[in-house]
Amino acid sequence: MKKRTNYFKIKKVQKNLELGSNDYEEMFEEGFSDAEISNEFGVDEDYIKKLREDYQKDY
Repeated sequence: MKKRTNYFKIKKVQKNLELGSNDYEEMFEEGFSDAEISNEFGVDEDYIKKLREDYQKDY
């Protein structure tokens, strides 16, 4: 049986790669919550939490 491709997931990953970390960092610095950022970009809130933790470790 042929493996099904999740095209929505592929589009979401491509969109995230296009945004870059600078877009997320600006929103972190402006005080947006994880839920607001996830709704704005259409990504999972857990992914935003992981990005925020990585950002706080670096700075």
